[in-house]
Parts: sequence; structure tokens; C-alpha cells
Amino acid sequence: MHPEITPSSNFHQTRDTTQFFDTPEDLPTRTPKDLTIELSLLDNPEVRFQGRVRKVSPLVDPRRGTIEVSVGVDTPPRQVTYGAAVKASITIPHPDQIIVPYSALSAIESTPAVWVVNPDTMRATLTPIGIARYSDGTIMISDGLETGDIVVTSGAQLLYPGRLVRLNGGK
Repeated sequence: MHPEITPSSNFHQTRDTTQFFDTPEDLPTRTPKDLTIELSLLDNPEVRFQGRVRKVSPLVDPRRGTIEVSVGVDTPPRQVTYGAAVKASITIPHPDQIIVPYSALSAIESTPAVWVVNPDTMRATLTPIGIARYSDGTIMISDGLETGDIVVTSGAQLLYPGRLVRLNGGK
């Protein structure tokens, strides 16, 4: 028996956990290194806690185009058990970008576009846009829109150029 370890020695067992997520392959390149990841249990969303990225796989899954990211949680809530399904949310700071819901997306031939309303005439015009990236239910616009533009987000499939529209709320 080694003199450093005796049967009466106390061992401290940590409760830290690691959660694994598949992410789009470009996400880690756009994510700050010190980013806090907001986590919650899928079966009990009120249980919220935080983690930090521990490891980013260098390999892309060829079937899904994703990479595995492990997120460490130093002090998980007691409700977090081995194998618990967890949802991760992050907020990545972006330069001033315009974000619209998927429902606003249309097209001019093969170019993405949205319907923009002229505030003076209240008529719709299909305007080509550039897409910076897609997110859950939203699209980040890289070009084609200006701050203050009025974008049709509901009923866009019913529009045609020059159609008179009414803003939600009766304006």
C-alpha cells in the first residue's frame, strides 16, 4: 500500500458535467472564446444553468455538415442527471444587422428577396437582399435593406408589385 493513499483518505467527487451538441460547422469560428452558453433541460425548461465551451471537434460530420461541441457545466442544478436532454442557447454579438422572420422571405428568380413597403404610398416592392445567415426561424440580412425599412412579414405570398398594403394595427 502506498503511504500517500490510505483507506481512510477522503476523495472529493465533483458533480461537473459535460453536454455535447452538434452545431453548424461555421458557428465556432464566429463565437467568442469566453462565451457563456445558456442551458436548460428539455423536459423542464424552468431549470436553467450555464456552461462554457470545453472542446470543439476539429472534424466535420460528413453526413450532417456539423461539428461536435462539448460544453462544461461546473455546478449543474440537482435536476440535471446523467443522460439528461439539454437545450443550449447562445447570443452572438453581431454588427448592426437587420433580422427578419422566415415568413418574410420571397425571391426574384433565384435571388432572395423581401417585400418592402413605401411609407408614403403604402405600396409593396419586391426588394432583393443578401443573407448573412439563417437562425432558428429568422434570417440575418447582409445587404438590400436599410434601418427603418418596413418589411412585410405576414401574408407576403399574397403580394404583387405595387399592391397597396395596410400595416398591422390598422395604420
